[in-house]
Amino acid sequence: MEINKDMAVRFASIREKIGVKQAEFAEVIGVSRPTVAGLEKGHSNITERNIKAVCQAYNISEEWLKTGQGSMFNPPSGQSELKNEEERELIRMFRILTADTKRMVVEIVRKFMGTSEGEDASADKTDGNSDNGQSDDKSLRKRA
Repeated sequence: MEINKDMAVRFASIREKIGVKQAEFAEVIGVSRPTVAGLEKGHSNITERNIKAVCQAYNISEEWLKTGQGSMFNPPSGQSELKNEEERELIRMFRILTADTKRMVVEIVRKFMGTSEGEDASADKTDGNSDNGQSDDKSLRKRA
C-alpha cells in the first residue's frame, strides 16, 4: 500500500492546530510517540484505526483527513444550541483536552458557578436585570 503523503501532512497539521505535543497526541489516540512521528513524516501508513481515533478524539472531519475536502473540524454536536462563536470555540477547545484536564476544568467551573457534582450547573444564573441572558459576573464570583 502506497503511503499518502498529503494525508500525512494533514495528520501533522491536526496536532499543530490543536497545540499538543506528539506524546500527548499519541496517548489520546492510543499509539506511541514514535508512531505519531512516523505517521506525520509519511514514513508509516495511517490506518483506518488511526483515522477513526483522531477523528473521534478531536472532532476532525474524516472526509477532510482522507481527502483534504471540507473543513478540518466537524461542527460541534448540538451546535444550534450554542449561542455564539465564543461558546462554539469553548466546546472545540474542551474536546481536545485530556481527560484529566477536562475533569479539572469542570471542577473549576463548578466552583465558579457555586455548584457541586450532581447539581445542575446549567440553571439560569442571571441577575434578572439583563435582557441579553448574560450572567452577573460579580454575583457569580461571590459564590465561588
